[in-house]
Amino acid sequence: MEDILHRIRVNLYENYLTDSANDYSAKVISERSLSVKEICQTAVKRGGAPSTAEAMVHNAGLFLKEMAYQLMDGYSVNAVYFTANTTV
Repeated sequence: MEDILHRIRVNLYENYLTDSANDYSAKVISERSLSVKEICQTAVKRGGAPSTAEAMVHNAGLFLKEMAYQLMDGYSVNAVYFTANTTV
């Protein structure tokens, strides 16, 4: 049997946009919201970070500030796992 490494909980809702009674859409149920500090701490604890949690928090803060600066100039940001853009 395979070990389950990750899991995401979802709620299923009937999809009224199709004619089929068996069509559903899914909405992810968030476990909870994590801060930048918590993510950096778990990365170091898990062994996936070649740095201290404090250094990672500092560098993440620099990245987020620069990202916000670029967004304010009208740029979109592709950060691999998410994209950010401004809307009006």
